[in-house]
Amino acid sequence: MSPFITLPGNNAVHGAIVPIGRYVFTGSTNSATFTNIPQGYQDLRAVINVCNGGSIVWQANGDNGSNYTYTTLEQFNGANVSTRGSYSAGIIGGRGAYISSVYFSTLTLDILNYANTSNYKVGISRYAGDQVGVGVIEFNASVWKNATLTTAAITSLSIYLYMELDR
Repeated sequence: MSPFITLPGNNAVHGAIVPIGRYVFTGSTNSATFTNIPQGYQDLRAVINVCNGGSIVWQANGDNGSNYTYTTLEQFNGANVSTRGSYSAGIIGGRGAYISSVYFSTLTLDILNYANTSNYKVGISRYAGDQVGVGVIEFNASVWKNATLTTAAITSLSIYLYMELDR
């Protein structure tokens, strides 16, 4: 079974989740880009199911500059860790090799008010997994302030699967 991403939009009027895209990673492919994202919804959700991954990050509108800040809270093997910083992508989860090579893990990313041009974009992600008998729980909040510090709407979203992420 291959990992896949579904990208439903949250309809502002009805509160329903409407799928607007899907991608199945195959072979050595480590990224997926969703373009022409409809602007008629309030929030955007990416659901990622992965096995044998690594760190998973997101980029908006092709911006790969250090225009993302993040805060991570995680619990791994009984240890609590909190980190903050800036990076060239928003953090979804699975820092380092925490994503199991044996069991599938599910990560969710919610980007709030993605079509609104009056605010910076906030991505909130959650991840829980099993690293061969050792549990991990992770919560991430990322803010995208694009290169010109404008509050652009998100029209494309890229998801990257990395084997390692040195934050």
